[in-house]
This record gives sequence, structure tokens and C-alpha cells, in this order.
Amino acid sequence: MTMLTINLPEDLVVRLKVEATARHISLDSYVSGLLVEKMNLSDMLDPAIPFDAVLAHVRTLPPRDANHVHPATMSLSEVLAGGIGDSSFDEVTWNREWARVETAIKSLDIDDQQRDLQL
Repeated sequence: MTMLTINLPEDLVVRLKVEATARHISLDSYVSGLLVEKMNLSDMLDPAIPFDAVLAHVRTLPPRDANHVHPATMSLSEVLAGGIGDSSFDEVTWNREWARVETAIKSLDIDDQQRDLQL
């Protein structure tokens, strides 16, 4: 990866940090993901393509417009009260699988702690 320093308005940086924190990822990862996702750069991540070309492409993109906004069809309280969701979701199976995952994580934690004590 190539390191890039960009000067951004402080209010934008604050918004980006809030979004990254909400997603539990680093600011760098969040911004990089935005660039890849929003600019369809996945095919441009070839190291043979100069970064200046990628940046020039990004600069030609139009700003977000109303076509990117999808209005809500109902309130959050209606969704939560109505139980709208995946009808194929099997809570019993999910809970059983989640318990198995938690057990595996606890086992790994114990192994790590034992390994740390041996060091």
C-alpha cells in the first residue's frame, strides 16, 4: 500500500472519525474502504496503476445527490414492534452456534493465557 496524506476540513475529519468508531475500525481503514467502495476502485488497486491516476479519477466523480438517498419506509419503532425480519432465521440454531463460538473463544483465551504464563 502507498501512504497518502490528504488535507481535509476539520468537520469532515470529525465525521469520518465518528463513522469509523461506530464501525469499530481505524480511520485509515474506513477512509480506504470508502474510496474503494464509492469509486469502484477495486479494479484500480493494481500496483502498476499510478496513484495519481486513481486520484485524478476520484476528482472527476460527481458529488452525492438525491439519487443516493433511500427514504425510510417506516419508523424504527414500527420495525422493532412488527418483528419484520428474516423469516428463515432459526433462533435456537443461532443460539446453539453462538454458544459453540463463545466456547471456542474462551478456550483460545485460556490457551493464550497459559502460553503467556510460560513465557
